[in-house]
Amino acid sequence: MQEYAGDQLVSMRADYTLEGTDYTGELCRIHIVNQNVNREWKPSIETDSRALAFLNQEDLTAALEGYTEGLTVRIYSAVPELG
Repeated sequence: MQEYAGDQLVSMRADYTLEGTDYTGELCRIHIVNQNVNREWKPSIETDSRALAFLNQEDLTAALEGYTEGLTVRIYSAVPELG
């Protein structure tokens, strides 16, 4: 979804659900809402996977890579500082 003020893009949001198996082999769903906040993609994730449940509260950032045959979305987690 894209929102415009006149001819200026002011907001973008992508909302999608993936179905498959997690890394333990269990069936799961991952619902992703990816919003552009202050010119940075900030996805939020909800999953029913026990193995991936940490993603439900994770601070995430996404990078979009455009290709002529489609779009690739890479989602990254912040690396905790070791103290």
